[in-house]
Amino acid sequence: MENLMNKYNLKYEFIEAVDGGQFSKEESKKYLSPIKPLLKIGRFMVAGDVGCILSHVKCWKKMERENIKELVVLEDDIFFNEKFANLLEYREKFPSDWEFINFCTPARSVIWGKEKIFDMYSFTKFIEPHQWTTAYAITLEGARKNLQSCQPPFECPIDHITGEDLITGIVSYGISPNIVILEEKFGTETKDRNKKHNPIYNLWRIVFYRFIAMPKYYLKVL
Repeated sequence: MENLMNKYNLKYEFIEAVDGGQFSKEESKKYLSPIKPLLKIGRFMVAGDVGCILSHVKCWKKMERENIKELVVLEDDIFFNEKFANLLEYREKFPSDWEFINFCTPARSVIWGKEKIFDMYSFTKFIEPHQWTTAYAITLEGARKNLQSCQPPFECPIDHITGEDLITGIVSYGISPNIVILEEKFGTETKDRNKKHNPIYNLWRIVFYRFIAMPKYYLKVL
C-alpha cells in the first residue's frame, strides 16, 4: 500500500487497525450482540468483525476531532492504478450532496448524471445496500451519521452499517466501473463465512432485498 501511495504521489497517513482478537471475553461481550447478528446476517459476530468496525470508527472519530472535512479510507487489501489518482483530481465533479462514495463494491447501481467524471468512469446510485469498505471517500457529516449507527453492542459487520443508506440516512454514490479492486488473495474469510449462511437466512435475504429493500432504493434513486 505504501508503495502505491508513493508511486502516485498521494498524501496519506497510516491508522493502526484495532485487533479484535486482543479483547478479553468480558470486553468482547460489551461489543457483541448475542442473537441479533444471526437474524440480520445469518451468523454470529466474531472478534475480527469488532476490530474492523472499531478501526473505521477510529478514522471517523479522527475526522471529528481534527475537523477533517473529507477523507479517503483505503484498506490494505486493495489495488489501484493511475486512474484512481486521476479521479481525485476531479473533485469539482463530485455530486454536491455526496457524503459517502464507495470505490469498490459488487452492489448493483444505476448511472447517475449525464456526464462522465473522466475517461470511462461515471457516478452511480445504488439500488440495493452496498457492501465492502475496502475503499471509500467520506465527508465529516457522513462520518457523524455512521458514528451514530455504530453503537455497541454491534449487530452486523462494518459494511452492513455503511451500506445501509436507508437506515443511516447517509447520501452515497458509487463509481462505475469500480476504480479500485480487491486483491484476490484476500477476502476468502468473508466468502467462507457466506457459505455458512443457513438456508432459512438465505431465503429471508432474497425476500428482503428483492421485495422490501430494493423497491425502496429504486424509489430513492428516482
